[in-house]
Amino acid sequence: MDALQKQRLLDADIAVEDALARFMNNEALLLRFLARFGQDPSFAALEQALADGRTEDAFTAAHTLKGVTGNLSMQALYRQTCAMVEDLRAGALEDARPASPVPPDPHRAGRPLTPPRRFFTRFCPRRPTQSLVILPKIL
Repeated sequence: MDALQKQRLLDADIAVEDALARFMNNEALLLRFLARFGQDPSFAALEQALADGRTEDAFTAAHTLKGVTGNLSMQALYRQTCAMVEDLRAGALEDARPASPVPPDPHRAGRPLTPPRRFFTRFCPRRPTQSLVILPKIL
């Protein structure tokens, strides 16, 4: 990992040193897992469970995402999924749902959002997709 990649990961609120420690300082392995992050099926599962009102399934998917974002040291995303997991653990499905629909992304020019980008656009309004936008540029 070069200095530019590392800085971009830091800019995306990824605690690189913590993540590397979890991956036994294997930079290639960490980058491979970061590249796979967007393919995690838990995004779509969570979105569907919330839409269908299935609290337990939503909790399971959110808890999985909490683990993934935690292991990858994606700090902002981890905090957001932690809050969602606690809402769902308490049975507060409405609190875990987004307050508003997915806003349009002017950079995507009509292309549909991928499940993780759509998820974090809806559920992480403060820094909606910075990590997801920057990962492909790094990797």
